[in-house]
Amino acid sequence: MGSRRVADTPSVQHEACDVCVVGGGPAGSATALRLARRGLHVIHLERRVFDACANDTLRSGEGIPPSTMEQLKELELAGCSRWALSTVDHLVTRWPNGRTTDDQFPNDATITMIDRERFDQALFAAGAQAGVDARQGWQVRELALDPAGQCDGVLALDPARRPVTIRARLVVDACGRNARSIIQLGLRKALTCTQFLVVVLYVDALPELEPHRWEMHFWGGEQLAIMHVTELAPGLVRCGLAVNLQTRHNTPTDRLPLFFWRHVQANRSLAQRFEHVRQVRPWYARAGLAYGVQRIALPGLLLVGDATGYLNPILGDGIWAALRSAALASDVAYRACSARDVSRARLAEYEQRWTAERRTRWHVARALLRGYEHPSLLAAPAYVAPFRKMLLGALLRR
Repeated sequence: MGSRRVADTPSVQHEACDVCVVGGGPAGSATALRLARRGLHVIHLERRVFDACANDTLRSGEGIPPSTMEQLKELELAGCSRWALSTVDHLVTRWPNGRTTDDQFPNDATITMIDRERFDQALFAAGAQAGVDARQGWQVRELALDPAGQCDGVLALDPARRPVTIRARLVVDACGRNARSIIQLGLRKALTCTQFLVVVLYVDALPELEPHRWEMHFWGGEQLAIMHVTELAPGLVRCGLAVNLQTRHNTPTDRLPLFFWRHVQANRSLAQRFEHVRQVRPWYARAGLAYGVQRIALPGLLLVGDATGYLNPILGDGIWAALRSAALASDVAYRACSARDVSRARLAEYEQRWTAERRTRWHVARALLRGYEHPSLLAAPAYVAPFRKMLLGALLRR
């Protein structure tokens, strides 16, 4: 109701569209692109200005596995290489018992490591080329709700900080864990599963790291630590430390180096390899990453991508989930807008389909989390190849 009163003041500019998509990551851009190609008038709002110096081009360091590449082929974007950095085709694992295994990905599969900023920009630009009214530097302040509580637009600030109300038959929120809909409507729910603190260090090189290898190290007792090491580009190696935390920890930035190096020193072989590395980028850290969402389809509103919930940051399937949820949401959204019916009953099909499709992946992720909670369970994969094949399957999302 508050957003309605603000939106009706004379000083606020008013616009209208079929669908307003909020968030310029993969989920938002893919949704906007698909809907525009089907003829809907789409306004797409992104808070970033791409190519700005302050943007983090690598984020946490992400890869595109084969299943995600299939999603990009559907969008006719798989041939773009501007965002590709390197490829990985082997997984080298050092297990808690000290044994090391080296497994090639099956069927000549590869993971393409990406520059996330360029990847997001390519998807955003593809939408604009398809007819999306794509806008950078916009900040959404709140959802606009009608007297019955149905979402019918957003109140935003344009790049000049002027208020603009955008009325839309349907709003798609693709702003991840900090999605305005999650905060404003109180949709977040806690998950009873392992939580991690993830700290990423970027260095110039790491001794013994071979090209096209993804190293994964497990060590520690009750507090299991996992290190992912990958060469993103010449002179740029990503080292991601994830530590199993039973409760959410707020770790100040100035303590991150101490936290990182304390755990590395507990692993003798890694400590020796890190002895002479040179840091080349700022630290990156996240904590308490797992969360759920009560509803992802509400009257006049759909949530996509990470805004639908997130479970496992160790293997992670964020980009796949973004693109796949966008495909399902855009299909339901198009039919709902065409029928001029964006009720909860009409949009519930998306929630049902996405929940069902993601269920198996979440079961696999929870099973892996059990291994993190009980490190002794990780002894078997060191000796049994089928277990490692399952791990690779989860990694590749095949």
